[in-house]
Amino acid sequence: MKGLIISLLSLLAVPSVAAAGPDTDSLWNEAGTAYYAGDFTSAAALYDSIEQTGQVSAHLYYNKGNALFKMGKIGESILYYSKAELLAPGDDDIRHNLAIATGLTHNRIDPVPELFLKRWIRGVAAIMSGNAWATISLILFALTLAGVLLYLLPLPVHARRAGFFGGIASLTLLVFAFSFAQSAYNEAKNPSAGIVTTLSAAVKSSPDSSGKDLFVLFEGDRVEVRDALGEWSEITIANGNRGWIRSGAISLID
Repeated sequence: MKGLIISLLSLLAVPSVAAAGPDTDSLWNEAGTAYYAGDFTSAAALYDSIEQTGQVSAHLYYNKGNALFKMGKIGESILYYSKAELLAPGDDDIRHNLAIATGLTHNRIDPVPELFLKRWIRGVAAIMSGNAWATISLILFALTLAGVLLYLLPLPVHARRAGFFGGIASLTLLVFAFSFAQSAYNEAKNPSAGIVTTLSAAVKSSPDSSGKDLFVLFEGDRVEVRDALGEWSEITIANGNRGWIRSGAISLID
């Protein structure tokens, strides 16, 4: 019991978000004006200035992604849409724009087939943030304990029966909610995910320029960073292929 409570509480990690202040209000207004005037370069620069003040929000990343997309910087737009999605996984606009930008990438990497249950858990978990699922899990945990208590107390039969079946139902839902919370937490806290932000990058068999070229990645491709050595990073892609790429060719989603 104690271990489960600790696990649930550990999922309630809230990213630090700097609140908007007077200094950034004008930047927001200027960025919005520039964007709607079609000056996407200035808009992106202004959103970058806001980001440099320490602000972290899905709204900021989404707007910056839109400006970068309008500039034709597909890889960087995917990076910022992905950052926004981590903070607001259930936002339809973010997911829609990310899908559009991803559809414009050069590569079509077929992912390794995934078990239906795992894919379903990841899909449902993306509806809400890890914090929301962890909160629901804690509520269901409390309801489960309440059901057990009702069943154990010397109450009328109908009350004990309600406690028994209510506790079973709450426990079942708790298992699913905890799985969703864990999945959402792992996605949000995975610092190894990155996006290729150069036009193309060769993936080598070893961390040096003389290594054999295994395959080529293009702007917007997503990778998982496994290791780093000097200016090189060992990565894998969705189809399971692995190799070494120059670290400067990718930007981490964190």
